Amino acid sequence: MVLVAGGAAAEWLRNPSPLPVWIAWACVLAAFAALWPLAGWRRPTLILLLLALAAALTVAEHQLKSIETGMFFASCNYYAFLATRE
Repeated sequence: MVLVAGGAAAEWLRNPSPLPVWIAWACVLAAFAALWPLAGWRRPTLILLLLALAAALTVAEHQLKSIETGMFFASCNYYAFLATRE
């Protein structure tokens, strides 16, 4: 699961797309199911790190998508407009 999640992250860095993000989240779910019950400190740490990787990929994909579609700059302009109104 760790190798698959790491491979998905590497593939996302090579060619950003939503599929590696979904694969990373699937690895989080598979790890949670495979490592249940969460005894000790190693199992929860591994799931937490996989969760952090999937969340980071999700945020990065969302930011990249918003920049590509122009929504990032539109939202920045909107917040700048709101700041000048006050």
